[in-house]
Amino acid sequence: GMTFSVVGISLALVKVVISCYVAVLNQKALKKDSNPFPVQFSALKVSWALTSLVYMIVKDGFLGEWDLFGVWSSRTIVLVFAGFILKTLFNQYLLKVLDAIWKNISEAVGVILVYFANIAFLGGSFDAAVFNAAFTVLLACVAYVLSKAAAGKKSDVGDELNPSHYPELQTSLLAATRRRIRGC
Repeated sequence: GMTFSVVGISLALVKVVISCYVAVLNQKALKKDSNPFPVQFSALKVSWALTSLVYMIVKDGFLGEWDLFGVWSSRTIVLVFAGFILKTLFNQYLLKVLDAIWKNISEAVGVILVYFANIAFLGGSFDAAVFNAAFTVLLACVAYVLSKAAAGKKSDVGDELNPSHYPELQTSLLAATRRRIRGC
């Protein structure tokens, strides 16, 4: 079965917080810049790739055993790079067109699709707890987006209960009653 560790859960939470923060910064940069999307995407990913290469050389090279790709086969390299390029292309486009929340929803959908691809094509087994965890994250993101959309809409019930929508009630009922009594 699955085991949970405090360190693993903490690292996952830190990764999510950092990912969301970077997505918001990335969204601001993409929407502020006037260059076309392919230029923006290339600039972001070239700088990211160079930073990752330097990190890999330092970590697995100077501080490791110079085994930069471990036991990766050529198939692994093609699948990882092709999948990652497509994922980041779609995510960056969502950041440009929509916002960071939709980017995170697309990543949650991607996790579920990768999970089912693992089962369908690589012989993995279905684990209800893993599927439920991924699906819960997806539903939480969608619920957050829907709650933000509903917050902007005025409630019909709220309008009915708002006294300012009834100008005839702005004057005191007691004053109107006094005027009627004096008039008699």
